[in-house]
Parts: sequence; structure tokens; C-alpha cells
Amino acid sequence: MTMHSLSHIAQCTADEAGVTVAALRGPDRSQSMHRIRCASVYLSKRLTGKSYPEIGRYYSRDHTTMINADRKAIDLLFTDDEFSAFVARLKSRCASQAMPANDPLRLAVIEEMQKCSPILVQAVARFMGVKVED
Repeated sequence: MTMHSLSHIAQCTADEAGVTVAALRGPDRSQSMHRIRCASVYLSKRLTGKSYPEIGRYYSRDHTTMINADRKAIDLLFTDDEFSAFVARLKSRCASQAMPANDPLRLAVIEEMQKCSPILVQAVARFMGVKVED
């Protein structure tokens, strides 16, 4: 399973939707931004394994708001072909893009890997699909 961070998914979402991450995490409650945010929350829950409270903290929202956004996304996946196509494109984008070099999760993994033996580093790198320089 590919490792994703909330910031990586938010960036992919913003890029796909043509908005900024700040706007995605901001106070805009318009229907269009709500739908974009729902897609991001839906994928965040599935691709990061984070809890609703953790996702809510990232988006500066209550965990119950994240639960509702996730449920709304699931509903839209079954009822709205345009939304379903957007989520499919977004999931593909998240899977195909490497984590940004300055991604906090990526930096933490690299820092921990530097403390390990070279054999373990290579094994983890292969598992994560990451090329490690010798």
C-alpha cells in the first residue's frame, strides 16, 4: 500500500480541482468547495488510515464534520457521475504522484530510515516504491 499524507492528498485535490490548498482548508462553504472537500476527505480517510479527528484537525474542522463529508462523498459516488469521475481522477493523481520532497511524513520516514541498517533501508524503500541513493 502506498503511503500518503493529508497534505499530499490535499495538494493533489487542489491541483485537480484548480483551487489552492489554503482555499480547500479555508472557511469557504460554497457547494462547489464543499464537494471538492468531500472528495478530499473521502480519499484522506481511505489512503492515510487517519481518524476523523486527525483529518478534522488538518482541515480545521470538527470530526463530525469530517464524518458528514465522508458520508456525503459516498452518497455522491453512487448518485453523481461527475463527482465519481472526479474522485477517480483524484485517486489516480494521488497514486501516480510521488510525495513532495518537503512532505512532513516523507521527511519523518527518511529521518527514521537513516537510523537503520542499509539492508533494512533498502527493504523499506522497495516496499514503499522509493528509490534510495547509496
